[in-house]
Amino acid sequence: MATITKFVIPNTIYFPKLKILWLADHSFTDGTSLNKLFSNCPILEELSLRYCGGFHNEVLWIANPALKQLHIAYCCFGESTVKISAPNLSTMFCRLEKPTDFVFDSFPSLVEADIDMSCDAEFPIKLFKKLSNVKRLKMSDDCFPSIHILGEEDDGCWSFDPKYLLPPLKSIKVEYFNGEPAELNAIKIFLKHLSFLETGWNLYAFKLRLSSALVQSETDILLSDFSAFNNLIHLEVSPGYNCTRFASDFGSIMRRIFRFLQLSPNLESIVFAESIRIPEKKDDGCWSLDPKYSLPNLKSIKVEYFNGYWMELNAIKLFLKCLSFLETVTIVASSRLSKNHKEQINAMKLLLMFPKPAKCVVKFLTSSEKA
Repeated sequence: MATITKFVIPNTIYFPKLKILWLADHSFTDGTSLNKLFSNCPILEELSLRYCGGFHNEVLWIANPALKQLHIAYCCFGESTVKISAPNLSTMFCRLEKPTDFVFDSFPSLVEADIDMSCDAEFPIKLFKKLSNVKRLKMSDDCFPSIHILGEEDDGCWSFDPKYLLPPLKSIKVEYFNGEPAELNAIKIFLKHLSFLETGWNLYAFKLRLSSALVQSETDILLSDFSAFNNLIHLEVSPGYNCTRFASDFGSIMRRIFRFLQLSPNLESIVFAESIRIPEKKDDGCWSLDPKYSLPNLKSIKVEYFNGYWMELNAIKLFLKCLSFLETVTIVASSRLSKNHKEQINAMKLLLMFPKPAKCVVKFLTSSEKA
């Protein structure tokens, strides 16, 4: 853990040629002298404050007309007010709990802003007004409502005014998607009303984070309303932070992955960032791919953190059976399996017995070989 250092700034300090200033792990004893420091760097272009504190019911005023990049992360402002006056700011990055008051001037030159702060309901409205010129905006759900639409019906309140049809809007990215019906409703609304989005979601690489919410049956119904991901060529699947580790959940999640594959006809490769598992020993009809979704371009699958468990072997067996155009299946053993030579041999024997496409090569690597 970093040590917080008390930092006393002389009132006479002056840096006429300083362009970059990074301050980290400091506890400032005097906010007024810190304000003077910022203003006494006349050509300062980049300022970074990380893990700083010591402010007590003061006004921290970052005022510098030359400033172009501002980074504030994990600072403790307590009851203080933070004011930013930087008309030429092009990049702003903020990670903090909102102080008592946060005062922004306008940023006519702002290109990119990344804001993550806990705040009250009124603060985002004030913030949006000051960021109206920004071209790329990233905000956390602490200061921006998450995309959940509870009702399934699309009533008039969701309709866009024709003059706000957003013709330049070509791309939307949703991360940490859980597959909840409310999230799927929101995406369905976007697809319906934003008519200038690129056809079929213009995705080339996609990371899907799994969670136990994907086991809900409503997901199957709403997935059928999606357009195909025609441009998607690479898919990475990783486990959600709150993924429930029950056998029934693993099976339901894998079913939804297969349904997602049917929406990705041009997919070339998949990486499972953690082991994949199917609890059922019997391959029932729900696993079969529709012939028109036979994925002729899918040549490569990689499974990481493989432990040799029977549910993992079931999953790999299923992929080898259903995906007839596969050329390479790479299996990377977990650190546990890499240390157990006997279990490795048993797993490899089973893998060699599985039916597979004629041109498919199954590669088995230990963790050390991967490194």
